[in-house]
Amino acid sequence: MVPFVSILVAEFGDKSQMALFLLSARTKMHKRLLAGAFLAFLVVDGVAILAGHYILNIIPVQAVRFAAGAVFAAVGIFYLFHMPSEEKETARLVSPFYSGFAVTFFSEWGDKTQLASGLLATKFIPFFVLSGVLASLLLLSYLAVRSGKFIHARVDRKVMQKISGAIFIVLGITFIIG
Repeated sequence: MVPFVSILVAEFGDKSQMALFLLSARTKMHKRLLAGAFLAFLVVDGVAILAGHYILNIIPVQAVRFAAGAVFAAVGIFYLFHMPSEEKETARLVSPFYSGFAVTFFSEWGDKTQLASGLLATKFIPFFVLSGVLASLLLLSYLAVRSGKFIHARVDRKVMQKISGAIFIVLGITFIIG
């Protein structure tokens, strides 16, 4: 329960949840989006739990933050300046699974959730830490995707794309500047 509650509180409203919220408006394949995000959480937090607090010696956090910031900013710029044609639905994600994985993977590497997972694993049984962390992240991700789907049904697609682009750029900048 300690990892579940700790991560639930720490991750609520975090950038990965915001990204999933925004991506969910671009696809109807929400299960694939969630599956990609879940796999990314499993990899990132699984590595943290296995490595404990030594993870920062393996991959420099600044390098990962910069890469994540660049990815988020690039996605935001694309959303702002690429308006889909009316005849063709180009606003859909080509691969919701890959998009969910990539955005979640890059946004969570070196994040407080990953560090907390590693630290919790130094005190508790790693399997239970991983179970609690993943249950918490899956719940939050599901809520983010459902909320994004709900909003998308009520907001014009072009407006949502502009808002998404701006938010992704802001997230990218916050990653880069730390």
